[in-house]
Amino acid sequence: MGKKRSYRESLERLCTRLDHQLNIKYKYNVHTKVILLENEIDYSDMDYMDAVVKVIKKEKELGVLSEYDVSEALYEACKLKQPGAYQLLVRMVHKIEDDNKTTLKMLKIAAASGSKSSWEFLQYFGECCWDELDSGKTLDVYQFELEQGIEGARVKMGMVYDELLEDHMQAAHCYRLAFQEGDESAAYNLAFTYRYMKPQDLLLAEKWFEVSIKRDKYPHSLRELGELYVDTNREQLGLLMIKQADQQIAKMLSEH
Repeated sequence: MGKKRSYRESLERLCTRLDHQLNIKYKYNVHTKVILLENEIDYSDMDYMDAVVKVIKKEKELGVLSEYDVSEALYEACKLKQPGAYQLLVRMVHKIEDDNKTTLKMLKIAAASGSKSSWEFLQYFGECCWDELDSGKTLDVYQFELEQGIEGARVKMGMVYDELLEDHMQAAHCYRLAFQEGDESAAYNLAFTYRYMKPQDLLLAEKWFEVSIKRDKYPHSLRELGELYVDTNREQLGLLMIKQADQQIAKMLSEH
């Protein structure tokens, strides 16, 4: 059995969970807030979290208590172990999570009906979930995209397994399926996963970098393969690959 968490550890984990869910909710909903307050606040060239802070500040000026304020008050009450405070904090976490699940459900319904703007909102909601490390909702968004035939959805699911869940074998499965379904860019992701997962599979990494170079003409695959050659005692050929890749990448950047 693992060591039982202390009250303080449980409280900190709960508050971290709440912070992530609040950030998802506010970063997404700030679109609506901006429309309501667009004549009073300049949001041009502003990061969305900065916009959230401005919205909360404006709400305070209007006498509106934000959910961030409530969460901070509950956190302080929990630190003092005031009766019922921890239970209220748990209920608040569940409420915000339910709010976000409802938003996701409604966006999926609207997107499935053919609303172009809803697709854009859904993609942004997925990005918010990714930024806040909510792998469950992020996967839900990309699974829905996959079901609706959106290009690149399978690869994005693989990236969630790779980067958020660190389940590299499941990520490799997604990338392999994506490649079999015709997404040739997935070869690079598959090779990269084999190259850097623990334990590495350098033979498969080399194979899939070669596939990516041949099928997708992706210069970063050539560079990665060159670095792999250098690391496996084939330095002369590896350095030549790296030089060629850097030239291709520089040309590609200059053309954009």
